[in-house]
Amino acid sequence: LCSVRETGAVEFYALTVKASEVGARQVAIDYLEGLARLLGGRVDYNRHEWTYRILTARGLPKVSELLRKGEEWKALISDTLRRFQEAEEES
Repeated sequence: LCSVRETGAVEFYALTVKASEVGARQVAIDYLEGLARLLGGRVDYNRHEWTYRILTARGLPKVSELLRKGEEWKALISDTLRRFQEAEEES
């Protein structure tokens, strides 16, 4: 549900591709909003719809920040994957 740059910064383009494929835009938005809350950041909606990103006070979040919130991140991932699967089954 994300990709990690060599710098450790996290991006979410793969997530939005998956959301587009199964027609589940809201699932992607909910995941990004959940991550933003987890990291104390916000979703940057000023970009093109499928290039939304999360910004924290330090810029793009680092994977190390997410790993420190491992259990919460894991729960968010599990819920998101379940919702994508449901969307696929409905389409």
